[in-house]
Amino acid sequence: MKSKSFLAVFFTSCILVNFSLADTAYVPDNFSTIQAAIDYVGVGDTVLVAPGHYVENINFNGKDIVLASHYILNLDTALISQTIIDGDNRDAAVKFENFETEAAQLIGFTIEKGTNFMDDPDINGVRYGGAIVCINASPVIRNNVIRNSQNMVFNDAYYGGIYCENSSAKIIDNTLENISSYFVSRGGSIVALHSNIQIIGNRLLTNGGGYCWYCANVVADSSDLYLERNVVLEGMYDVIPYTASLKLNNSSAFLLHNTLLGEVGLSGENVLEMVNNIIWPSFLDSSIVIMQDAGDQSIVASYNNVKGGVFGAGIINLDPMFVDAGGRDFRLQSNSPCIDAGNPFSLDDPDGTIADLGALYFDQSVTSIETPYNYLGTEVFPNPASSVIHFQMTESQNLTELLIMDRIGRVIVTKTFSGSEFAMDCSKLSPGLYFFELKSDGVRLDRGKFIICQP
Repeated sequence: MKSKSFLAVFFTSCILVNFSLADTAYVPDNFSTIQAAIDYVGVGDTVLVAPGHYVENINFNGKDIVLASHYILNLDTALISQTIIDGDNRDAAVKFENFETEAAQLIGFTIEKGTNFMDDPDINGVRYGGAIVCINASPVIRNNVIRNSQNMVFNDAYYGGIYCENSSAKIIDNTLENISSYFVSRGGSIVALHSNIQIIGNRLLTNGGGYCWYCANVVADSSDLYLERNVVLEGMYDVIPYTASLKLNNSSAFLLHNTLLGEVGLSGENVLEMVNNIIWPSFLDSSIVIMQDAGDQSIVASYNNVKGGVFGAGIINLDPMFVDAGGRDFRLQSNSPCIDAGNPFSLDDPDGTIADLGALYFDQSVTSIETPYNYLGTEVFPNPASSVIHFQMTESQNLTELLIMDRIGRVIVTKTFSGSEFAMDCSKLSPGLYFFELKSDGVRLDRGKFIICQP
């Protein structure tokens, strides 16, 4: 089956919500508490929560269900602030800890006062916790506001606004603010331990604390992160770097189109790949801080605006010219050097122009700037592919050049063909994300991205 070359959200294409009202439990109409509804429903069902203030510490108990506010009915964001799960500083407000999959989804709530309190934490060894906790579980957490949460157990605790351990969670389009960590080993808005998580389209705002070993707005310890289109403010801690947006410890991270307002701190041995980002810390002159306990670092960067610079193609070190950084408006002004400064092989911005740097593109369509390319609507199939991938154009060409780029924009394959369709052996490409571009007589015909998966 053919699929369009433009994958609007590469990693989230399989997590759209489908729910039937016939399999829905209503809170408070059918059940007075959210937990009672969760306990009643079966796998695949939905718990739909009306606006209200629910003081509960809930647990999905291994059920792959959708827990949502009325936001999912009409996408009215006002319903998010009107539907509150309040952990009352007694424990995590929401827990996934029984092998829930991405079919378990938490959508459209304000979640607050979640902590890591336990009656006898010494029995459990590591004192972990958060507003939302994912232990041995991989849910989808999206369109929530997670706020006003702090750890209550100290001395080597692990704590995050969202804390993930042995997890492949997908964290999408959330706002996290006022997350505090004190006397902790790992702390931040999002903390990943032995996990492989996707962080897409979030706003990670006020975060801080003290007496913290590894803390930042996002912390990865022995984990793999994929970050795309996030705005991440600096963390405010008492450890070097004091104002990190991201800290990696023996981890890997791929950053695509993010705006980071704090440093990237590296300890242990790490792999860091960055494309089309703005990393512009307010308090330091350097964006990348390699800490004293750091080992070998692999940093591959291209087409970023990095304060202090970093080696790589298309790197700039210029004031990004945000609309109002003090007011947390990190859109670009019309004369920002980040406009059209992205990897030319990346997908265009929604306005049809070359990719801008950062999480928030500058919409040039409002200034009547002509779209520079007339795309032909090339179809790529199968997508994902494992052995052979087809590129089919709507118009035949005498001679077409096909360029394949890896995810940081390096050209790794060049092919030429005639006609309107070309089949390419992709069995030797490693699994992952790739970009393509089609040219004829030096004119760009089309571009897009595709996925290679294991056969």
